[in-house]
Amino acid sequence: MTDTTMAAPTDVPEHQHWLRIARATSFGSLLFSVTAVVSGAFLEARENGTENLWLVLWTVPLWLPFLWMFLQMKSKSAKRQKKGLALAIAYGAWALLIAAPSALASSGLVLQASFAAFALLQLSLVVSSIRTYRAMEKERGDMGILVSRVLIASVCIGILCLAAIYIPNSYRARVAANESSSISATRTICVAQSSYAEKHPQKGFAAALSELGPPPGADLMDQDLASGRKHGYSFQMIAAPPDASGRIRQYVVLARPLTFGQSGKRSFFADPSGVIRSTAEDRAPTAQDPPLY
Repeated sequence: MTDTTMAAPTDVPEHQHWLRIARATSFGSLLFSVTAVVSGAFLEARENGTENLWLVLWTVPLWLPFLWMFLQMKSKSAKRQKKGLALAIAYGAWALLIAAPSALASSGLVLQASFAAFALLQLSLVVSSIRTYRAMEKERGDMGILVSRVLIASVCIGILCLAAIYIPNSYRARVAANESSSISATRTICVAQSSYAEKHPQKGFAAALSELGPPPGADLMDQDLASGRKHGYSFQMIAAPPDASGRIRQYVVLARPLTFGQSGKRSFFADPSGVIRSTAEDRAPTAQDPPLY
């Protein structure tokens, strides 16, 4: 009996052209996905590391299937190769259906190009996987392998869809909470300044936030606010020079997002009048900005 007849009938030769393309595109899709996750989670200036971790966990269904299918296609077992190819066909088709319309609907050249490149990767992955799968000899259970991988891909895509809804909603809620808390903190500083001036008539207003914080300050606000960083915002109090009698009669409070557009979308301004003003532009707020109420 020759070596050819002894070989497993479903073995795909290692040099098989389409299998090499399927491996390369699955690995390329893995690198592309992981790079996108790392860029979104860690390269942008995020205030809360825990939220970065949650973002990575939510995106596991995006990149893990590419790793799994690549490892399966690297196997010498024809059955395992079929499992990897079946997942590549099912998951790649789903990813292509999402990436192609996203490339057309996205705003910005970089985002459009990214989705377009990912869509082309998925198209290559699906086509090469189908060609390889068809080149392999048919066995009982092949349909079951393909159906099960379609179900796995559907579950992964379902989780990604939930993440696409949850993450933006969570982000918007966090921004709104940060802005609301920062408005309250700005008001707290103004109230603390009024109390300080009443207790120190010879000095007038405090010259720095630290003078309003815990001892040795006046203990009129907590340490976080006195340090100038709280609720995803930085707080700066600028006191006017003392007058001829040595009293500080004016000050302004500036509250700006630590990362504009992420920890907050508005900046706030206040002075001894107690009126809080805001701007949605990425700049320092001024007395000319409109009041909140």
